[in-house]
Amino acid sequence: MGSQKAMELYSRAMVAQFDKTKCKQVGCDQGFHNYLYYEGGLKPFLAAHQCTINVHRQGDGAVNNLAAMRNSSLRLQGVLVTSKANTKTNKIAADDGIVVMNNDKSTLSPVIHQFDRDDELKRVIRGRTSGLVNRWRSSRKGLHR
Repeated sequence: MGSQKAMELYSRAMVAQFDKTKCKQVGCDQGFHNYLYYEGGLKPFLAAHQCTINVHRQGDGAVNNLAAMRNSSLRLQGVLVTSKANTKTNKIAADDGIVVMNNDKSTLSPVIHQFDRDDELKRVIRGRTSGLVNRWRSSRKGLHR
């Protein structure tokens, strides 16, 4: 996450790594991210363009990368919880009450990445997606006469 300029520069650096290595294996992108941040001098490159980069500890930033938590189920780790809307804590639960929490266990994860790495969460997201698509399709009926 960052400014448009920072994201464009980062994207260019990623494309340059693909062009340079010609890597087509699954997972190359993660290696490129790691290389650029830890070995490739990305900070000075971005700084030269008046941009900065911040790497957050898993579960502390705006994007919660759930693939990093595959050692046990998210529910066992306290990240996937069942909760009802609570006005004191500003937790907002979906109809099924299942939410994904950040590491502090008190705030919702605004964005979850690689949700499909956890079987329970994958079922929840697919069910919600199916419900949304069905409601959207129902709302569209009769519009194309």
